[in-house]
Amino acid sequence: MKHKHIWGGAAAVILAVIAAHAFFLYQWTNDTYMAGPNDGLNQMGPFKQLLYDHYTSGEFFYSFQLGLGGSMFTQLGYYYSTNLFFYFQIAVVYMLELAGLIREPDAAFWTEAVIFISMARMTLVSFLAYACFRYMKLDRVPALTGALLYATCVMYFRHAAFWEFFADAFIWLPLLVFGVEKIIREKKPLLFIFALAATVFSNFYFSYIVLIFIGIYILARWLIRLAPGETKIGKQILYFGGSSLLGFGIGLTGFFAGIYGYFNNYRPDFEQEIVLFDNTSNILLDSRFLIVPTIFLVFAVWKQLYKDPRFVLFTILSLLFIVFHYSPLIGSVFNGFSAPRNRFEYIAAFLLAGAVAAGIQHIRKLDWRELVPSLIFASGMYVLFYLWDDDFSIDHWSGWLTPGMIIVSLAAFIVTTLTDVRGKRIITAVFAIMTSVVVANQYQYEKLFERGSMSGTTQEFLMSEDYMDADQIELLDEAAQEGAGALSRTTWIKDPQRTNTPLYLDFYGAGAYSSILNEEILMFYYNDLQIDLGRESISRYSDFGRRANIYSLLRGEYAMFEKDGNENVPYGFTPFVENDDYIIYRNENVLPFVRTTDQTYAYEDAEEAAPLAKEHAMLNGVILEDPEEAAELPQEESVITRENVEAVNGTYENEMLTVTGEEGGLNMTVPENENVEDYYVDFLLRQEPGVGFFRMNVNEFETSRKARDSLYRTDENDLTIRVENPGDNVIEIRMPEGEYHLEDLAVYGETYEQLNEANAQAEENARDVDVNGNEVDAVIENDAGDTYAVMPIPYEKGWRAKVNGESVPIEKANGAFTAVPLEEGENNLSLTYYPPYFWWMTAVSVVSLILAALWGIKKRRKQY
Repeated sequence: MKHKHIWGGAAAVILAVIAAHAFFLYQWTNDTYMAGPNDGLNQMGPFKQLLYDHYTSGEFFYSFQLGLGGSMFTQLGYYYSTNLFFYFQIAVVYMLELAGLIREPDAAFWTEAVIFISMARMTLVSFLAYACFRYMKLDRVPALTGALLYATCVMYFRHAAFWEFFADAFIWLPLLVFGVEKIIREKKPLLFIFALAATVFSNFYFSYIVLIFIGIYILARWLIRLAPGETKIGKQILYFGGSSLLGFGIGLTGFFAGIYGYFNNYRPDFEQEIVLFDNTSNILLDSRFLIVPTIFLVFAVWKQLYKDPRFVLFTILSLLFIVFHYSPLIGSVFNGFSAPRNRFEYIAAFLLAGAVAAGIQHIRKLDWRELVPSLIFASGMYVLFYLWDDDFSIDHWSGWLTPGMIIVSLAAFIVTTLTDVRGKRIITAVFAIMTSVVVANQYQYEKLFERGSMSGTTQEFLMSEDYMDADQIELLDEAAQEGAGALSRTTWIKDPQRTNTPLYLDFYGAGAYSSILNEEILMFYYNDLQIDLGRESISRYSDFGRRANIYSLLRGEYAMFEKDGNENVPYGFTPFVENDDYIIYRNENVLPFVRTTDQTYAYEDAEEAAPLAKEHAMLNGVILEDPEEAAELPQEESVITRENVEAVNGTYENEMLTVTGEEGGLNMTVPENENVEDYYVDFLLRQEPGVGFFRMNVNEFETSRKARDSLYRTDENDLTIRVENPGDNVIEIRMPEGEYHLEDLAVYGETYEQLNEANAQAEENARDVDVNGNEVDAVIENDAGDTYAVMPIPYEKGWRAKVNGESVPIEKANGAFTAVPLEEGENNLSLTYYPPYFWWMTAVSVVSLILAALWGIKKRRKQY
């Protein structure tokens, strides 16, 4: 009989999981995939492929393919680098690849596989939630119902489709609650230790969210006792304290890596007002985040159920988290006191599922006389939410599925309550699960496929020129084979939104899009050199603003363009290879990976200098934080004055530009000078209230700026735009109608004399360099007595350097990169990267694991 129940429960879970994914399973057969067109294609698939390639090659810490180079372990800790469920995915996919059962994975493979990974995850979540509810003394059918309501909630699909790693948080929540209950009921800490360790190791961000809840849950459990003989609170505090220390200790390696990446990232402060409440979410009919099960509304006013403390516990906490859902302030708290986000609602889904499970436990004993007020309450709530929500409408026949299932479920509940039919639990459970499954499928169609634009995530798109185009890959491969030197980089992004193009086209590029990036690099782009990305947006950097000096300094050897006649090719680039649609140019002035110099400048002196002056200093030598001797920084003079500036279709007075026509701006007349190849146009720009997102052109260079209230604006307003020397000596700035605060306007001419000199000197000092994973080795003949070797390795803690076998300090060079002091003569340079404090954190994890095992052994011996 026991095996029969096990197999029956397993079959029910598998059937429910398949049914819950029915819409996207059908779409998968039509080559349309369950992945968001933005972050799903730009981050999830590319990051998984990057990590898969590196991890299966034995490289776990650093990738020079992550932007200009970065720590995978820390910067991708928010995503997958420490994610235990992703480790499981790697193992399975790698075995399937070795067995020849799947093709060699790429970014498109991970996109295609999202639905099958989701089904596997949902199955695991269902079994873990079932085990948790069963431990709380709920019978099989109620426990299984609660588990499936949790696993099939709409928030699961939102997370799994848009930000897949968010859905992994569903795994650890029931396991943590299970662990809490084991301590409270039996004084057994091992499950809590394991669950906590897995949670904090896998994702620091969701650790923060779920541990807020666990604290609330423990406090609630101290007030609401569920079983006789529970551990006294004082004893619980000792157990939770010790278990928490050991759990954190075991998971510290992953947790610290993620936290370190987070605190070494840059994100502007959220300065908008955060209100206490906002009632814009229809949680009964149409919410993107949380749909309250129909049966919960019926149970919520059934007085008999409040005799069960489990129902009381789950219902009170459910109502609390529903209130939290309507509070942007609480959303900010759960998002680290930043912009309000709705990411914690999966906890509400778990609590609602627990309340439903506790209610179904007593379905056989419910008094039919309480049915009428319950139905009136439930029906009234639906009518109220329908009338209150002006935006709710049904525009497609599928929109009637959810209301239809709600009505059918209520009818079935009435029948089972008023009659003496057998199997009341099973009937109620089936209709509750069916309703959840129908809601999930309608959500997939309406919220994800249509409104979320997943209808465009097709095989055709993945293989198109907008994603993994074969013609682009062929040209990029030619450049990669030709540019065999150390870390030769190519700039190519067809769509400014797809900054991670180098990851899914598999080449060394010059851009990255990630919520966690190296702050030094971001400040290098935003502040130090004010490199315009062509599109203002936080959490990303890309390209070099078509500025030849930066290309050459950072190993930008190739640049690919569409053949549309508007290439805007940087100085010193010549055609290299092309096909019918694309052309790659080669930089004739690219500088070596290791450059040596004895000319040092002070960063303090460079802070207020023009970006072009900083570029010249970098070409002539190196800018250091605290050099022993600091040369005078090169000076640049603007070639225009206020008399050379004229407003077009508007006025420019007192540093306020008012554009009155549909488009207008400024015309700046520069002196005729044949020696000048390019001009650098510097200015500070802020749009006034009333101007939202807008596009701006400076001659042939096009860029865009976010609205003032956008969550994604960089809040960096100093701009530097490089344009070619115009034939008519006029530089035009154009933007749409509106008011703009525009000051510090300056224009600098660039002849590239310093770049040509640096290139000529570099050709005389070629060096052997070997880059391998997290190691860089070079042999430098320093006959000239230079004092520093400068490399385009982003500066971050974790690098260690040796010269001729002796450890030497690493200095931050040029604001964001790496310099190492040299000796005279031959220098055998070796750099190695490990995440900061990695070995210390690993030691703590190992010791904590040993202590937890010893504690478990001691507890077990006491039992016997």
